[in-house]
Amino acid sequence: MNRTSRLSAIDMPADMLACLFGYWNDIRGDDDVPARASYDPFARPRLLPHVYLLETQPAGGYRVRLSGEDVNRFAGRKLTGHAIGSDLYGSAAARMLEVLDFVCLSRRPVLLRGSIMLRPDTYWAGFETLALPLVDDLGEIRQILGGWVVVNDFVPLPAPSSMPGLAGIEVIADPYGPRSRHVSPCTAERRAAR
Repeated sequence: MNRTSRLSAIDMPADMLACLFGYWNDIRGDDDVPARASYDPFARPRLLPHVYLLETQPAGGYRVRLSGEDVNRFAGRKLTGHAIGSDLYGSAAARMLEVLDFVCLSRRPVLLRGSIMLRPDTYWAGFETLALPLVDDLGEIRQILGGWVVVNDFVPLPAPSSMPGLAGIEVIADPYGPRSRHVSPCTAERRAAR
């Protein structure tokens, strides 16, 4: 039984991320990171509503190239074309950028989980997002394949002091593996730079 068939039974939202990780792992083969050209979004059509694709920007930062229906619905708008920054994440944007930088520098997948409130007319929701690096023809990380799921619809937390708000964020490097561990993006980034 290969990794993909083992993960193909999608019963819970988090299983979708495990399935996406299994597919990423399969297309990378013996490489540390798969090529963007190897990624076929239609290979796992049930995942499409939960998938997003980020592009690195020449001056730094990240832009949403594509975003699935469920990702857009939760955000309350179509995210394609938006930069990852305070417009999307408010005061937590720096934290999100640190995590994405870590994915690019370390060339490792990362799972984030926590609670988020994106708009004042909504509520706190538990979420998980998986960030998977993809390389271009020169072996450089130019895109990040991501998956997003809401793992519970309501988390009782106080109103955030600024919108949007993030709470209880965990960053887990190399998820779904025996060496999976929590990391601090800043600390891990320094280790990766050595």
